[in-house]
Amino acid sequence: MLMSGRVQPERELKEIPNLVSYTLDDGLKMLENRSITVGSIVYEATEDIPKGKIIRTSPSAGGQLEENDTITLYVS
Repeated sequence: MLMSGRVQPERELKEIPNLVSYTLDDGLKMLENRSITVGSIVYEATEDIPKGKIIRTSPSAGGQLEENDTITLYVS
């Protein structure tokens, strides 16, 4: 039922790819190709993943972002 007389435009959702173990450069290119904006990059020391590789993202892979949302990359 439409109450206000205005139709809300449908928001485009973008699926977040799994970037774990990608280099930062490759991950950034993949996000750019999907028109996903990186909000911040956080560097964390880890012994399990080589330096310069993506550890995780927030929101996580498989999630969805709306048009103006950003993603945070965590990099070793």
